[in-house]
Amino acid sequence: MELMMLSGDSSSSSFQRQLSIVNSKPLLEWQFDWLSANKVDHLVLLASKTANELLKLALKLGKERGIHVDLSLEDKPRGTAGAILLAEHYISDKSFAAMNGDIVTNLMLSKMSLGNSVAAIALVPLRATYGVVKLRGNQIIGFQEKPMLKEYWINGGVYLFSNEIFDMLPKRGDLESTTFVELSWKGLLKGIKFGSVYWRSIESLKDIETLSRELKRIKLLHAR
Repeated sequence: MELMMLSGDSSSSSFQRQLSIVNSKPLLEWQFDWLSANKVDHLVLLASKTANELLKLALKLGKERGIHVDLSLEDKPRGTAGAILLAEHYISDKSFAAMNGDIVTNLMLSKMSLGNSVAAIALVPLRATYGVVKLRGNQIIGFQEKPMLKEYWINGGVYLFSNEIFDMLPKRGDLESTTFVELSWKGLLKGIKFGSVYWRSIESLKDIETLSRELKRIKLLHAR
């Protein structure tokens, strides 16, 4: 399987987060473990030309795991849609996967399919930002720390695309504000719910600390 990893342009700190150490190894190495578990044999890393340390690490990890790594490097920000379009020539299959470089998950790509759609987005439940209070009338009967709000779904940052997507991508712009909007209007954008997988977006040092604790007690590579 072919997969593009969106590691951010020169205006983003995403690639720096991928170098953060989580339980004795870089975040990128955890992501490569996930790639191997999902039988990805060709990775196209979309990144800034300035991300030298990340690029070297990706090539090293690819060689160790038997994953062919191509580098699609931007000299100026193009947005997620523009970055994917720039890397079109690396894709040879009729469909390919993609992922944001700032997430860790154990969802399985084999659970995703396109059907008649041009693109599919993995959806995960929204996690509350704050703890919630349970009430009976006006009496507090309990507390729940940052629960999953399963009636609301968010973009999980993992995608499956038909190669038709390349005809719908702008040279500059983000997927969410350009191509995904157009596809949704045309009924060509599929959402696939993953209600019981592990998923975390890494936005801050606190997220890294939380991830470190969570990875000690979950089976990262075995999702349902």
